[in-house]
Amino acid sequence: MAQSPNVETVAPVDHVILIGPMGVGKTTCGEQLADRLGRLLLDSDAWIEDRYGRSGREIAAESGVDRLHAIELEVFADMARTGEGTVIAAAESVVDSPAGRSLLATHTTVWLTADADTLRRRRSEQDHRRPMADTEMEERIAGRGPQLAAVARHSEETSDRTPTEIAASIEAA
Repeated sequence: MAQSPNVETVAPVDHVILIGPMGVGKTTCGEQLADRLGRLLLDSDAWIEDRYGRSGREIAAESGVDRLHAIELEVFADMARTGEGTVIAAAESVVDSPAGRSLLATHTTVWLTADADTLRRRRSEQDHRRPMADTEMEERIAGRGPQLAAVARHSEETSDRTPTEIAASIEAA
């Protein structure tokens, strides 16, 4: 298991962190928000592929979901250490760790949500979908709700809204 990131080494820069389950629109909304704010978008899925040469789906299939979550936390901690304020599309699993929650709480964290039907539809369209049954995914999402509510400064429902509308709402908040 990967060692927990050292929270004290994080630069005092306010990133806007978008967090939520697969299919909620973190990357798509993040692109719109980064453009509106004139910031760089850092996407955890892209960082994982660059660093490990495999997608999150492949890592989960080969090494297990716990290993993937450890990698997601490691990558998130590295993204949060960047010196410039960015928009970060973070894996929802980072909220499972006390170190992850500490990092989320030090930045502007926005919790993106969507209804179960929307998430199922969007996840089926994504090529990085993790090998997990929809019911297991929905249980994890529900179980993370209290931790996400505790660290998020703002939340946005994404089911029936465009990424542009969501980005504008986050910017206004």
